Amino acid sequence: MKSILTLLFFSMMLMLNTDAVQAQARSGLGINAGLNTSEYGIGYGGMFFGEIKVAKAVSVVPALGYVVPSGLNLSLNGRYFFDESLYVNAGPLWNLVSLEHGDFGLGGSAGVGLSQKVSRISVVDFNFQVDLAHFNNALRPVVGVRIAFQGIF
Repeated sequence: MKSILTLLFFSMMLMLNTDAVQAQARSGLGINAGLNTSEYGIGYGGMFFGEIKVAKAVSVVPALGYVVPSGLNLSLNGRYFFDESLYVNAGPLWNLVSLEHGDFGLGGSAGVGLSQKVSRISVVDFNFQVDLAHFNNALRPVVGVRIAFQGIF
């Protein structure tokens, strides 16, 4: 019963705060590049992504890219903006194929980022990301930083 009351209280506070949110999700297409580290060493990668605004402060970000050492990845993150530039994101991550370790499977992704508008139609994005990817039939963390350029519409 206590957990239900806590959930109800949290839900009510969240609903009251959403009217005052000055956040701004956006829609667009972009590309990112990044450096990462894992127990397999330092790696790099890049992704093509789209961002689809679904609410004032929420967007969905499907992405496809190649990250060393995890391989070809497909992700579908949800992104929540606290204000016009600061956001958190999380969602599932599928390793489709890996040339280094021959493994594929479902993992996850979470991060925090800073998105800065550089013109009316473009954004530069800095992101700290933690992915849980499949290596040798086990989920292992891959921690990295990414920089993205996005055209918005």
